[in-house]
Amino acid sequence: MVGSSLKETWAAFEAALAAGKARAIGTSDFSTHELSALIGLGGAVPAVNQSPMSAGDNLTEILTFCRAHGIKTEGFSTLRTGCLKNPVAARIAAAHHASAAQVCLRWVTQQADAAVVSTSSAAYDKEDLASTALTLTPAEMAELSRQSALTSGEM
Repeated sequence: MVGSSLKETWAAFEAALAAGKARAIGTSDFSTHELSALIGLGGAVPAVNQSPMSAGDNLTEILTFCRAHGIKTEGFSTLRTGCLKNPVAARIAAAHHASAAQVCLRWVTQQADAAVVSTSSAAYDKEDLASTALTLTPAEMAELSRQSALTSGEM
């Protein structure tokens, strides 16, 4: 159940939206249960829900729910499952003449609407942006989706 503080906060977001002080309002790391409760308030539906998304995560439930309700999805923490050192990601990256980071980021963006990244250099920013030129095959996507057990090689 949505608590009164969330209800009050969402009402303030809706007021900002209605007053033209915001172009859109959204949520971060809300589960389908929390999104259902928020939608159940009867007001504005979040424009976006940010969620942690990394190769191997099961995103089916949250992505399906958000699509059904017109909520855009945005992934963050895209490299948290050790994708940079994952041999499957490395092999797929080599086949695409790309980096493991690009493959892992693309795994997210081929499913979600967007991804939030933070980098320590302009070169990494350019590398991240270049990931959109990749198209991972359904077999590669499935193989990366099975990588949740391989989390020992974190960044």
